[in-house]
Amino acid sequence: MEQNFPLVSIIITSYNRANLISKAIESALAQDYPNLEIIISDNCSTDQSDAIISKYTNDPRVKFSKNSTNIGMIPNFRKATYELSKGEYITYISSDDYLTDNSFVSDSIKLVKKYENIVLVHGRMSYMDTLTGVLWEMPESPYFLEEIRAGKDVFFQSIKAGLLSWGACLLRKEAMTKAGAFQKEYHNADIDADYKMMLGSSVGFLNKVCYWQLGHTDNSGYPTDPDKILLSMECFENVADYALKEMPGEKERIEEWRRHFLFSIIYWAFYSLKEKNKKEEFRIFKTGAQKKYPAAYNSFIKSWKYKKLLIVQPVKRALPVKIVRLISNIHRKIKSQAK
Repeated sequence: MEQNFPLVSIIITSYNRANLISKAIESALAQDYPNLEIIISDNCSTDQSDAIISKYTNDPRVKFSKNSTNIGMIPNFRKATYELSKGEYITYISSDDYLTDNSFVSDSIKLVKKYENIVLVHGRMSYMDTLTGVLWEMPESPYFLEEIRAGKDVFFQSIKAGLLSWGACLLRKEAMTKAGAFQKEYHNADIDADYKMMLGSSVGFLNKVCYWQLGHTDNSGYPTDPDKILLSMECFENVADYALKEMPGEKERIEEWRRHFLFSIIYWAFYSLKEKNKKEEFRIFKTGAQKKYPAAYNSFIKSWKYKKLLIVQPVKRALPVKIVRLISNIHRKIKSQAK
């Protein structure tokens, strides 16, 4: 079994998701791969999560662990990955998301066996933003038009094509350990591990939608804590430093990668914190970014994106929510078609 079908751990970390976690668990149980374990690591939930999760523990593939105290999001991921899971490969399902393709794990393992040196396999995902009502499906282009790519190429392509996350992502655990996954308390720990792991390796791609992600204000995809946002900038700094060690001959391109994502985080933080009227958080972030990343901060302040932000946000606040959602949908479709 292990030789033909290496053990795959599906990890679901959870905190107070009693109303959503069933779909995540059921989507894991529905996978047609024959050698699975499903690790559910609950971070001391105070709702009815225990009762919901316990309904599934009769299945021998399900292993349920509950922390006696809330140890934090990243420590919970770390514990589930390095202490609880036994798989050679790992995939993660957020407790408010779910897999939509029952063959995601099987097809990912087929790719791993078909090609040498694949440490990551990505499937496409769909996404709904509950704040704006925007629906989005990850496009085929540019990543998914080929089933294997050199990790170095994927790394640099992210500047124009955007970042890949862990929605529908199979990872080799050995490579995660080498990259130091979850050593820092980044909310974007997936980016930290993903973009370190792919250097010197290959990345596989499944050209089908395998995962549904729900975006809302109550998950880590929308941090409003300025310290967390600044820490996410440190993540890109550390990835760039790691890349310099792995690819010393690519210094110029790596520095471009670093500048691009530091700029992007500042832009996103300005937009998001102002949009949510988080005045104090905005002030703290602005001061911190100006102090820690003066080059990226000054570049943003001088950019047309900053000037556009000053004009567009007051106009958006004056428009009805339905109109804003319609505009957001149209804009997202145009961007997807352009890619």
